[in-house]
Amino acid sequence: MKVCIIGVYFGKLPSFFPLWLRSCACNPSVDFLLVTDQALSELPPNVHLLPMRLSEMKALADETLGMETALTTPYKCCDFKPVYGVIFAKWLSGYDYWGCCDFDMIFGDLASFFERFHLENYDKFLPLGHLALYRNTPQCNARYRLIPKSGNSYLASFTNPNTTQFDELGGINAIYLENGFPFFRERIFADISKSVRRLMLVEDYPDAHEKNYRDQIFFWENGKVFRAFYEKNERKTEEFIYIHLKKRNLPAPVFDIEKIACYLITAEGFEPYNAEALTKAEIRRRNRSYGRLAERFERGVVYRVRKKLRRLKKK
Repeated sequence: MKVCIIGVYFGKLPSFFPLWLRSCACNPSVDFLLVTDQALSELPPNVHLLPMRLSEMKALADETLGMETALTTPYKCCDFKPVYGVIFAKWLSGYDYWGCCDFDMIFGDLASFFERFHLENYDKFLPLGHLALYRNTPQCNARYRLIPKSGNSYLASFTNPNTTQFDELGGINAIYLENGFPFFRERIFADISKSVRRLMLVEDYPDAHEKNYRDQIFFWENGKVFRAFYEKNERKTEEFIYIHLKKRNLPAPVFDIEKIACYLITAEGFEPYNAEALTKAEIRRRNRSYGRLAERFERGVVYRVRKKLRRLKKK
C-alpha cells in the first residue's frame, strides 16, 4: 500500500524541524511531500520538496477547486487540508492514500499502526488535522463538496479568511459521520495539551477520553513514540502513532540527531536519554505534576491570562 503525506508550511520552520525530518526518515515505506517557500537541502530520500509560495498555492487552489478562495495567510492552509488530494493531485498519482500533517509533531512507527488498525478498511484514517489520511480515489477526494448538517460547508469555509476547522469537527468529520463513510476515529496519538505547562494528553476535547498519570513522560526511541508512566507503582509503556506538541515553542535539539537512538520530550525541550533507566523520581523531575487541583487552575485561569497576553503582544 502506497502512502504519501503532504506537509505545507510557509515561513520559518519550527525549531525542532530536524526531529520532524528524522521521524520521516524512520518511516521509509511512507513518502512525504514537503510544500514550502523555505530553501532546504539534504532531505531524507522519502521526503520530496515542492518549492512553492503561498500566492502560488492560492492560485493552484483557485484553479483546481474552481473558485476564488480566501487562502491568504499560512494558517488558513489548515482549512484546505481535506482538499490536498485535489490541489496536489498531479503529485499523488499511484498512491493508495494521501495524508495531511502538521510540523509541531514527531511521527512514530506509521506502518505498524496502519497494519495494526487496518488502514485499508477506512476512507478516512484519524480524526484531527495533525495527521489524517484519505483514500486516494475520485469519490473520496470529492466528498468535501457534500454539505454537512452541522458545521461549515466548503464554500463558507474556503471563502472565509478566518480559520473554521473545516479539516476537523467543523467540516470534513461531520461529512464522514453524517454519511456513514468508513472513518477511523480512535485516539491512538499523543495530543499534548497547550493549556498546562507539563506534558499531558488533552482531556477536554470532544471525543477525548484520555487518562493522564501523576508520573508520566514521553519519548522517541528508534522510530517509535512512547509514554512511560507509573500506575500503582508499576512502570508501564504505551506506544503512539505520533506526538503532537500543539504549537509549543521548544528549543532546537542540541545533540546530533543522527547518532541518538532515544530522547525524552519535555516542556523544556529534548534530552538524549536511555528510557529504560527512567525511575519514578527522574520522571517527576522532568515532567513534574503539582496535582489535579493545580492543573485545573492552570488550565482555566492561568491559560486564559496567557492567551490574553499573547493577543495583546500581537496588537
